[in-house]
Amino acid sequence: MSNLTEYENSALYDQEQDHYVKDVLFLKSWAKGVSGSIIDLACGTGRVTYS
Repeated sequence: MSNLTEYENSALYDQEQDHYVKDVLFLKSWAKGVSGSIIDLACGTGRVTYS
């Protein structure tokens, strides 16, 4: 098992991280104060991007 094995299945990773929402709440709050588009580079599995 490599150090990255748990990240090879993105759906499983998202499911395991589903309980952690502080980052999503913070980013949504911050985004409300921004005018224009927001680009999320290197968003990983897109867990926050699709929230």
